[in-house]
Amino acid sequence: MRIIAALLLLLSLAACDARPVRADPCANVGAADFDGDGRDDVLISAFRYDKDWEDAVYLLTAGKLVPLPRPGPRLDGFGAAVQLARINDDCFADAVIGAPTADADDRLRQTGAVYVLYGRGVAPPTKLLAPTPQPGAQFGAALAVHGDLIAIGAPYEEVNGVTDTGAAYLARGGAVLRAITQDSPGVPDVSDQFDRFGSTVALGTLSGGRAALIVGAPGEGDPALSDPGQVTVLPDVEAATLTGTSLPGSADGRQFGSGLAIVNGVGFAAASLTGELRLFDTALKPIRQSRFPTRGSATAANGAMDVAADGRVAAHWAGKPTLIFSLTDPSGDRVVPGTATVDGPVAWTGNRLVVSHPSAYPDGWVSFVDPTKGPTQQVRQDQGQDFGREVAG
Repeated sequence: MRIIAALLLLLSLAACDARPVRADPCANVGAADFDGDGRDDVLISAFRYDKDWEDAVYLLTAGKLVPLPRPGPRLDGFGAAVQLARINDDCFADAVIGAPTADADDRLRQTGAVYVLYGRGVAPPTKLLAPTPQPGAQFGAALAVHGDLIAIGAPYEEVNGVTDTGAAYLARGGAVLRAITQDSPGVPDVSDQFDRFGSTVALGTLSGGRAALIVGAPGEGDPALSDPGQVTVLPDVEAATLTGTSLPGSADGRQFGSGLAIVNGVGFAAASLTGELRLFDTALKPIRQSRFPTRGSATAANGAMDVAADGRVAAHWAGKPTLIFSLTDPSGDRVVPGTATVDGPVAWTGNRLVVSHPSAYPDGWVSFVDPTKGPTQQVRQDQGQDFGREVAG
């Protein structure tokens, strides 16, 4: 009987092993597929005058521009920062959209807000506010996403009675988890007027699989030296006790931290308005530094840099062509042809770049660019202006 029982057990186990393995339900869904059509989408923000001048964010899907529903009033900065990422637990991308002049309520005006619009409309939008909303703080002026964790910049927030010093916030699951300022325990430096800490934010992993936050304070430093700027690196931003390092800009630079990007597990890049580009490894050790002469200012917020899935970084400064570089291989650096007129943000969509020209006559446009060959497609809209003020793919 024992032999028969053992044989039956073996047959049962073999039957279990023979059962087909369930396929990953997200395997064939692109990381930037918002509407569930099987193709990656792109977010593009603009103004619409066919709607009596309102802030707008369009979804570019299958070659068509579809305006996303607006959760707030028509002029609230909706689209000043945009990210496309999987925030909830389904397979589809969600739109994270900053509205830095949105009202918290009927009493607190122009505090700023961040909206999460869920892919395929599976749930009503979520509105994120600072725990203590401040008028004029511009909560939502900068955004970064890593997994389901959202970093939010509020560069004009008042901290301990000091105006325009700035703050950064972490959010997850529809709630703000933590406020971070230069006065927070473990965060180096102190909050000074006009630092604008939170003007840029970057989220990712530097080492140990922990979520790292990098915050730009481009106004940090002596105004007589044209605000050399500073970035603050918090290698484990979810730790109970924060620890961080400040990296100041150079004396001959201007507003270091105006562009930020983390390449997961490799390091990060930080840029100034005047073309200074500095690369660091995961231990914050400098890898290399370059300078690119410019004729103006880099794009505001995080639009000056974006990281591709393979770790390539795209960056640009006003009046210069888009640059693609690698943190680990200088031989991979290249100038993207046909992009010298870019004056807006850049973003990756798959292996192509989305580069924007929001100030171009008459109403701005967005180009899709092959990094080797140059622009391959141009997208315009005829019912507004400043088309492409922010992009995300």
